[in-house]
Amino acid sequence: MGITEFLATYITAFIQQTWHITIFLGMMMESMIFPIPSEAIMPFAGFLVAMKHFSLRSVIVVSTAWSIIGSLLSYVIWYYGGKPFIRKFWKYFLLDEEELESTEHFFKKKWHITILISRFIPVVRHLISLPAWMGKMNLVLSKKNATLIQFVFKDWL
Repeated sequence: MGITEFLATYITAFIQQTWHITIFLGMMMESMIFPIPSEAIMPFAGFLVAMKHFSLRSVIVVSTAWSIIGSLLSYVIWYYGGKPFIRKFWKYFLLDEEELESTEHFFKKKWHITILISRFIPVVRHLISLPAWMGKMNLVLSKKNATLIQFVFKDWL
């Protein structure tokens, strides 16, 4: 048994045994900072849907909802603790005060398009909730865009 077959067999079995818990935890963590891409979770969930172990509707609802919840958690964490955290550890992020202020000013003006476009970029989409708090973005509008993108590009395709 090769590594690909091994991984496919055991990951699929693990997701099947843990039901939707693996999907919602994975999708929530993917929307936060954790390096777990949806591309590592959703194909296995899709396979289990094809094998009639999961329903397509339940996988879409669970993955979309928990992806949005992960983004919201990330947003809330950074909204209330982000600026003091960055100011304390700015040198580890390779930032200075001027760059932080410049980024904050940019997000206050153009957060709509920046967040929308960033949700399409593979690595950036995991991190976009972090600076979004700077622009005090309209959370409802942003989550509507993120939900639509999640559904169309992660679940449907």
